Amino acid sequence: MINEPSAIQFGSGTRFPFFRSMRGKLILQFLAVSLIPLAIVGGVAITQLHATKAAANEVSDNYFPGIIHLKNAEIALLHIIEAQKNHIIAQDDVTMKRLETEIQHQRANLVKALAGFERTLYESTETEAFEIGRAVLNDFLQTNNQVILLSQTNDDEKAQSLSIGTANNRLENALGLMDNMRKSKVFGFKKAKSATAQAARTGITLTLIASLVFTVIVVMVAFLVANSIAKPVLIVTEAARKLTAGNVKSTDIGPPIEVYKFITRRDEIGEIGRAFDALTRYFQEVIADIVQVSQGLAASNLSVTPQCEYRGDFAQIKQAQEMALFNQQQMIEDIIHVFQGLAEGNLHVAPQTKYQGDFAQIKNALQTVLSDLREVCEDIVQISQEIENGNLYIMPQAEYRGDFIQIRNSLEMTAANLAEVMAKNADQDWLKTGKTQLNEQIRGEKNIVTLAKNIISFLTTYLNAQVGLFYRLKEPNHAEQGASLQMIASYAYTASENTPTEFLVGEGLVGQAALDKKAIYRTHRADECTYIIQSGLTKAAPRYVIIIPFLYENAVKGVIEIGFANALTDIQREFIERVMQDIGIVVNTAESRAKMQELLEQSQLQAEELQAQSEELQAQQEELQQTNKALQAQREELQYKQEALQHQNEELQTQSEELQTQQEELKQANEALEERTQDLV
Repeated sequence: MINEPSAIQFGSGTRFPFFRSMRGKLILQFLAVSLIPLAIVGGVAITQLHATKAAANEVSDNYFPGIIHLKNAEIALLHIIEAQKNHIIAQDDVTMKRLETEIQHQRANLVKALAGFERTLYESTETEAFEIGRAVLNDFLQTNNQVILLSQTNDDEKAQSLSIGTANNRLENALGLMDNMRKSKVFGFKKAKSATAQAARTGITLTLIASLVFTVIVVMVAFLVANSIAKPVLIVTEAARKLTAGNVKSTDIGPPIEVYKFITRRDEIGEIGRAFDALTRYFQEVIADIVQVSQGLAASNLSVTPQCEYRGDFAQIKQAQEMALFNQQQMIEDIIHVFQGLAEGNLHVAPQTKYQGDFAQIKNALQTVLSDLREVCEDIVQISQEIENGNLYIMPQAEYRGDFIQIRNSLEMTAANLAEVMAKNADQDWLKTGKTQLNEQIRGEKNIVTLAKNIISFLTTYLNAQVGLFYRLKEPNHAEQGASLQMIASYAYTASENTPTEFLVGEGLVGQAALDKKAIYRTHRADECTYIIQSGLTKAAPRYVIIIPFLYENAVKGVIEIGFANALTDIQREFIERVMQDIGIVVNTAESRAKMQELLEQSQLQAEELQAQSEELQAQQEELQQTNKALQAQREELQYKQEALQHQNEELQTQSEELQTQQEELKQANEALEERTQDLV
């Protein structure tokens, strides 16, 4: 509470001079804070703008034009050399004159470009490089003149040689020097660009620093304004906030010295302080009395009474407070009783106190909450018990309202997710079990017929099918014949005379499935079915048939046909499609094993035949040797028949060489056969 101010009193409605009023002070301080920093920031910005402009002018007046002039000079050189080559191959004088005019025009462009480039030079090193380049260009132009003169005299060979040799070398030197000068300009351009960017960054940095200084000055001035003008308003606002919040312990609105300065000011703020001081005194007395009454009631002191003088409409506060505290005390006790029962898990607790007026809604709400909680808890218990017993399709039965709908949705989602997960797990277990059992059936070295019987028997029984057929791809014996599919195993199948057991590829559904390399699912009508499953008592016909090929490395190895009484499920189709690859691999392995055994037997038989042929040839060779010896003896005795015998001897010699050649070929064939036998083994 503000202590008694000094005897200085001010009447309400006092008017103050402009420079002493709060409005005048704010205007003067704003002008002082804004104009000076703005002038500083403007000076810094103008200085850096001049620096940036100078760097940009250097780029636009020196480096960039120099690069353009060099580019124009290169273009003129290329046009000159092109016209020179065309002049050499020109066929008439008109074309030569036109090309000579073009050369003169491009020389003028070259001189103009070099003159423009020379104006952009400002360093001695650049000037020296330019003079060297100019000298090389002059040499090139002289050589060009010589080429043109030779071409004019129709000495094209010398002109062509000079153009390809000396002129071309001097052109390359000139272009190389011009490229170096362009790189120098590009480097200077990048350097000037970097300087421009640096100047811009410096300007931004200085501007930011000046702005920061400006901000610091503004903050300092704002702090002074807050101390001189805004602080009293904050003091009043804080005091009003405390009173509004019911903080009766904080009776002062500020330090005594600050408050004294506040209420003794000779401006509008002082008027506000003095008016608020009087208001605070009365409200603090009323609030203090209300506090002591409330504290007495809180301490179970029902005899507590107001001590302050309540004037005017404030007298109603006393009466309303006494009545409200009494009624609220009874209701609070009853509500606590209900909540304590809920905390103990007693859902059958009920309100006992009489609730009057609008407070009757509290009683109704409590009763409704208790009833809903009992229904929800009973429903949750029932659902949990059903899920525990394995009933995953139980649904909530109670009525869930408001936020309790989330509980119902969560229960329904949990039950549905559990059912879905259990179904997926069961399907996956069924797939894995089927693949494992099938692998056990096809494990080991079995012939193709036994393997096919095991496969079709397992698939038919595991899929709860009625009948199954196993077709194996049979390669043709002749090129004119086509591959066919031969039934080599079946399950619960009763064949008839009219039912084929072999199909060509592309013939019937079996052959079509092999040709397309895709499964065929077929549903037969009752009149299309044929009784192919018979027992001693019954006969049946499958309505649903799947015909699916099994492949190895995209090559068909056979087809499996299975008949069902009921339509296939998705999991049954997935199982069949999954195991087809394994069946293709194992069938290919069995066929390869059978072919290897057959080739091994053939190789052994061929080896025995070759061995017999080798022994026979060896005997023939020995006989030939004996015959040669006899012929040699007869040659001495029958010298007069030498000419006739010589002819016969030559024939025998030729036959001997042929036999030796055949023996070597048989020996090589025997070695190749042995190597092939080893590879097959």
